[in-house]
Amino acid sequence: MKKIVINTVIAKKRGGGGFQVGKNFILRSLQDDSGETGVEWYYFVSEDMDEAIGDKCKSIRDIRYFTVPTQPSPKTYLATRKRLRELERQIKPDLVFSIIAPSYFQFQCPEIMEHDNAWDTNATKLAFDTLTFKQALRFRLKGMLIRRLLQRACGFITQSETVKQGLIRVTGNKNVEVVPNVLPMVMQKAPATGLPHEGINIVYVATGAPHKYVEIIPETARLLIDKYGVSDFHFVLTLPFGSEAERKIMAMAEEKKVAEHIINKGYQTQEELIDLYQHCDIGFFPSVLETFSATLLEYMKFQLPIVATDLPFNSEVAQKAALYFKPKDAKDAAEKINTVIRNEAVRGEMLREAEERMKIYGEYESNFIKKRSFLIKLIDN
Repeated sequence: MKKIVINTVIAKKRGGGGFQVGKNFILRSLQDDSGETGVEWYYFVSEDMDEAIGDKCKSIRDIRYFTVPTQPSPKTYLATRKRLRELERQIKPDLVFSIIAPSYFQFQCPEIMEHDNAWDTNATKLAFDTLTFKQALRFRLKGMLIRRLLQRACGFITQSETVKQGLIRVTGNKNVEVVPNVLPMVMQKAPATGLPHEGINIVYVATGAPHKYVEIIPETARLLIDKYGVSDFHFVLTLPFGSEAERKIMAMAEEKKVAEHIINKGYQTQEELIDLYQHCDIGFFPSVLETFSATLLEYMKFQLPIVATDLPFNSEVAQKAALYFKPKDAKDAAEKINTVIRNEAVRGEMLREAEERMKIYGEYESNFIKKRSFLIKLIDN
């Protein structure tokens, strides 16, 4: 029997897509019959992750499922490191699979990292230009540390060929498996039909990270009103309540006199997102740096025509299911949104393309099986 530890000790509830990737993989692994798969799963999870899935792991808690304070944390790091070392000695795993990596902990057994952060391997000038000087300096120093920690891995799983090449470039390790993102499990069987609502809701599901470039929205809203005569609309955001990003955007919205056209729903669970999507009409995605955002898949699943930045990480996924605008260009973004609103033929063609794209990315089981097979192959080799 192969023993594999799933490590998500740095998973933060509001950490974006990485948290959901870890959550989905753990939940699916719980369904594995070790007699059939030959794998016995163990779990090192953060308190944040435990809050989300702990009720489903009661029967194996402190047997194969272990919770530690969410990392990295200066106050609890040393105690957590000691705890993880003790657990590794007791379990004697064949492999540690660190999802959301690196986790800032070193293991004695081989470690595979799932790494999907393009900042560490594929950051561009376009992305760095969204940062202040201090932010850029911090990102560069953190990137140096992370690239050093990545050297510990004996292999990687990532979501795109672009990041695969970046990982090979910065680590020299060619043992990289590309497993494209897929629609989250909880959304697969959810009805895509929109629910009745007033006006046009333009949703942007994103944290307040600078590269998400949420600040384009107030100017885009102003242009929709002044240039295109569109008034019955709202941009619907998911920024953390009380965050710097929320304060900044609402201040800009007040300055542009479009505050009434911007609604922030705060952090949303995947279950809450289903209801949100069903009340929306357009998916907006002005990000300037991604690996493979599941948000695009969610937009397509819920039949939302997409308006996104004209960058490869978007066009490779959405293809003709989106209209693309120049990065950071509010005029172009407003024009594309107006086209989606007013041109029924264009909108219909985008939604038909979305249905075709979801035939490729709509099923989680193959994603899980590909990752599990890669892990087993590495143990056998």
